[in-house]
Amino acid sequence: MASDGEDWPDIEGALRDYLRNDADLVPLVNRRVFFVAPKRAVFPMILVTRIGGGQASGEAPMDTALLQLDIIGIKADEAGGGKGPVTQVALATQKALSKIRGRTVLVPGVTAFDARIASSFYSPFPGDDRPRQIITTVIPSIVTTVP
Repeated sequence: MASDGEDWPDIEGALRDYLRNDADLVPLVNRRVFFVAPKRAVFPMILVTRIGGGQASGEAPMDTALLQLDIIGIKADEAGGGKGPVTQVALATQKALSKIRGRTVLVPGVTAFDARIASSFYSPFPGDDRPRQIITTVIPSIVTTVP
């Protein structure tokens, strides 16, 4: 049975808000988790992008989103920059994702189940060699009733 679209969770927004409030990430990125980089970007930051996924098998409207998290850091020639700090943020991000186990309410109205990291690799930002770690994750999620 196909969904009319109203039953689908905003997993991208829920994950952004979840990461913005994670106790291990806040000291590192100060809630700088976005969908697109701001014009006056301050680094480090995390960008959340949906790159795939879709409806899980069955009749329930469960979304199995494939999301990409770009952790973009400070250039190596700037104070506090280089690959090391980006790796630290990436490890904290992976730790935050590992907390999504069983039935986890990310934000009111969106429940996620067992996030799985599909890949994590270092790839400098094209054009300016800004340090960047890319994490892809699969997060099944559903809309839940807000009490």
